Amino acid sequence: MLESCFGQKNLIAIGYKYNSRKVCLFICTRGAGLTCSGDPYMAKFLTDLGNYNSREVTRPMLASHYFGNSNGIDVNNQIRQALFALEEHWKTHDGWFRCVTTVLGIVATNTFIACQYSFASESEYSSLKVKDFSSVLAYQLSQYPFPDTASFGRSIVRPGQDAPQWYEKIPGRFNPNSIQADIVEALSNVTIDEQVCPILGNTRLKPGWNSIAIVEAVNRPSYAPALPCDITNSHKQTKIKVHSVDGKRTRPPQCKMCNFHAMKQKKPPFLCVDCGDFFCHDFERGSNGLAPPRQCYWAHMCYIFKNSGIPTAGWCSTFDVWNRTRVDTCKEYDGM
Repeated sequence: MLESCFGQKNLIAIGYKYNSRKVCLFICTRGAGLTCSGDPYMAKFLTDLGNYNSREVTRPMLASHYFGNSNGIDVNNQIRQALFALEEHWKTHDGWFRCVTTVLGIVATNTFIACQYSFASESEYSSLKVKDFSSVLAYQLSQYPFPDTASFGRSIVRPGQDAPQWYEKIPGRFNPNSIQADIVEALSNVTIDEQVCPILGNTRLKPGWNSIAIVEAVNRPSYAPALPCDITNSHKQTKIKVHSVDGKRTRPPQCKMCNFHAMKQKKPPFLCVDCGDFFCHDFERGSNGLAPPRQCYWAHMCYIFKNSGIPTAGWCSTFDVWNRTRVDTCKEYDGM
């Protein structure tokens, strides 16, 4: 090992005998690695009798660490080209589509490697094979409830982010109750009648339906499984009041979760602004205050998350136990 005596004196030169014909040479900056003995190199060779034999070749830790990681780009390319092999399956004469295929393969490969390092060792996602991982990834991308916006990252306002601008909300997701309605009217020559067709989130309210509460995220009930913020920030809740229009009164439909589990039917006023469906409030106990809370709203979001294919088997098991207990308790109180 040699040390530079010129300039800043921060260069180190290391050499070690790789085999009988070759010497490995390294030049690095001071502090790049340790120079004590590391993992030895296992040299393999044929004996005089024609058998394979091996012996350990001592080398510095800096060299063993380098050779242990220097093939990272080759492993990445092998997974992308040989295992995912999108270029082999998606035949095309379009050069641009070919570039997109390569970029998608790179992203999928990086995601696969990130899963192996990011998830805990007991997680099922840390030991997935490439074939199983590609199936899970394809299912999640096709089933996850992405909001119908041009940019998914801007559709949900997270802590520290600014709300989307008015031009990011049109067309399709513009909220006519916002203060920019006059701007859109001036640009599009379309008059927005907030009294006739108010829109909350993705839901266009029916005539006679008025929101009498702010649109807010639902709090997690006790013992219920946790949900990611992408779900809870998208499926928000508001209370709807119904009044007559031209002598006709349109009542809210029945709770979708109560109907799904064949429980006693309720017609709650609580609307999911993303789905347009009505669900029982998670913390209301009925007019007498004794009925158990149905917690249908949180169960509704849990089903969306479960059907996305993202949750682990442990989360699904926890949800099934909680949901079964919730339904059984409500049915017992209703005398069913």
